[in-house]
Amino acid sequence: GHDSPMWFALNRAGLTRFVETSAEWVSKQPRYIQAVTLRADYGHHYSEAYGIRCDPDRLGHFLRTQMPPTLRKTCWDVIIVDAPLGWGPGRMGSIYTAAQLAGP
Repeated sequence: GHDSPMWFALNRAGLTRFVETSAEWVSKQPRYIQAVTLRADYGHHYSEAYGIRCDPDRLGHFLRTQMPPTLRKTCWDVIIVDAPLGWGPGRMGSIYTAAQLAGP
């Protein structure tokens, strides 16, 4: 969370986007970070991890329903998965989304 301005500054000439599950975290960020942050609801909880680990329909819910097409079609150089916390919505959706965005 607190390192977002650093990541943004390091990629000043590039395209930087943040995907965040916490509205509270977003509200604490500088306005320029808020402007490039997409709020996420991955649609599952960490307690479901074992049951959905091989279910692309459930894991891809966020990617299909909330990720804007312009971001889905972007050829990303770097994707960093730093969250969400493992005890909340879990990390399955964010890791799956990053893998899909990374392409073949």
